[in-house]
Amino acid sequence: MKKIFSSLLLLVAGMTASAQTMQVNDVIVVPGKSSVVAVKFAETSTLLASGFSMTLPAGITVDTATPMSANFPTGTAVVTDLSQLSDDTFKGNYAILVGAAQNDGTYKVACISNILKTEEAPVVYVPIKADASLEKGQAYDAAVNKIDLSTEGNIAGTLADLAYAAKATSRGDIDGNFEVNISDAIAVFKDMATGEYSETNPTLPDLDENGEVNINDAITIFKIMAEGE
Repeated sequence: MKKIFSSLLLLVAGMTASAQTMQVNDVIVVPGKSSVVAVKFAETSTLLASGFSMTLPAGITVDTATPMSANFPTGTAVVTDLSQLSDDTFKGNYAILVGAAQNDGTYKVACISNILKTEEAPVVYVPIKADASLEKGQAYDAAVNKIDLSTEGNIAGTLADLAYAAKATSRGDIDGNFEVNISDAIAVFKDMATGEYSETNPTLPDLDENGEVNINDAITIFKIMAEGE
C-alpha cells in the first residue's frame, strides 16, 4: 500500500497543466471544532489522481477522529494509517490518503478517485480541527502546494501553489467577518437557496448539525446573537 501512496505523490514535476485547475477558498474555523478544507477541481474529465501538500498553521491539524457527517459525499475516506486501506476504501466516490504531519505542519495528501473523472467540478474535503486555544479574530496563513495531477497513463502537470486563510472565529460567523450578526442569518438563507457556503464547508451553516441547512440554523444564529455565545 505504501507503493500506492508514494507513486501518487512522486509524480513527474516541471510540466504545465493545460486544462486542469484547482481552487481553495478561505476556511472558517471555530476553536475546538471540526471544519474542512475544500479543494475544488475543474476540467477533470480525464483526471485520475492528484497529489499535493497541505500546510496548516500551528493549532490546526487534519482531523481523523470525527466521522464524516451525512452531508459529505458518500464514500469519502480519510486514511492516515496506510495499513487501514482495504478494497472497501475505494468503493465510494473517492479515497483521500493523508500522510503524517511533518514538523512544519505540512501534510502530504493523495486523492485516488472516480469522482475526479467527471465533467462536473468535484470537491475533495479534507477534515481539519482547530485547537480550543486558537485565538479568535485572526486569519492564519495556510497553503496547498506541490500540486501534481495524473491522467490515464499520463502526467497532466504541476499547478501553482494556492494560498488561503484559516479564519479563527466564533460559532455562527458564516460569512467570516469575525462577528456574528444579521448578515450571518442572511447567509444561511442564501445558502438554503444557492448552497454557496455549503459547497466550501458543508458543516459551516449547519449549526444544529442535523445534516441540512434550514430555518432552524438561522434561528440558532439569532440565539447566539442574543446570548452572546
